Amino acid sequence: MNKKAVLDFIGILFLVLGIVAVMNNLQRGHPEGILWFCYIGMLAIGLAVLTRNSLLLVSQANILIFPFIIWTIDFFYIWITKERLFGIANYFFDPGQLFGKILTTWHLFTVPLLFYV
Repeated sequence: MNKKAVLDFIGILFLVLGIVAVMNNLQRGHPEGILWFCYIGMLAIGLAVLTRNSLLLVSQANILIFPFIIWTIDFFYIWITKERLFGIANYFFDPGQLFGKILTTWHLFTVPLLFYV
């Protein structure tokens, strides 16, 4: 696969994830959820990748990388030790909507994809 096709796929992936996350929150009756930085960031990353806008991409990377790394550390700590660490990813391990949990796994692959892009 050529790099252009991979970048287009990544851009579409982020756009779709952002749109699905927003729609999921609206459908669940949580319109305030659309204001989460990660949802807005997913949409912005998707647009940045598709339009090859490096300034927008770097700005979103600077905003999101640190919080996503902290979320990922918290996630793996809870997953491995079954203990709570920061409390950021606790919701993932609590009973609740499976679709939302699957959707939130984007925290795990966003940082590596940002570095790739």
